[in-house]
Formats: sequence, C-alpha cells, structure tokens
Amino acid sequence: MSLELEGVVSHRDAIGARIHVSVESEDGERRSIHVTVGHGGSFGSSPLRQEIGLGNARRIDSVEVIWPGTLTVHKIVGLELDHAYHLRQGQTGATPIERETFDLSPDS
Repeated sequence: MSLELEGVVSHRDAIGARIHVSVESEDGERRSIHVTVGHGGSFGSSPLRQEIGLGNARRIDSVEVIWPGTLTVHKIVGLELDHAYHLRQGQTGATPIERETFDLSPDS
C-alpha cells in the first residue's frame, strides 16, 4: 500500500509521523507493521510517500497515524490492498489516489 500524509497542524510533510498498519494474513494470523515517516535516505532520496509492503496479507484491518507534535491518532478502516491513499491531518477517512499503470511484460 502507498500512503501520502499531509500535516496541517504538524509538519506539512508529516516528518516524524508514526504509521501502524494492522493486517490479517492468508492463514488468519494478525500482525502489525510499524513505519516512521522520515527524510533520511541515501543522498536525500527517500520519498515522503510511504510504500508499505504487506507481505501475504489478505486484508487490511486498520491504519493508524500518530501525528507528530499533537500526538493525535487518525484511525482508518476499510482500505484496500495494493492501493494508494492520501491522508490529511484532521480529516476522517482517506482519499484514494489514482495511479497510472503500465505493462512491463515482453508481449506489450
């Protein structure tokens, strides 16, 4: 899944925000994935959009964002696997982001 966070009260790029993704795996096991939004990357190349690998998850139970500075929690349910979303601090829910797809197969 891909998340773009937008801070309103917190840092606009949500630097320091903590993301907790709860998923259910194909075997029914539940697990959590934790990510902190940062700007560190090789030569400053880390994008602020969060690409979160969910492994063998069959569904997303919830996504929680803890916004820096305010420590307010933004909890979203009903998000789909393999989709991109925009989350804005202070708004409920998430806005789907349309991404252009392209085919890399040798037949194209």
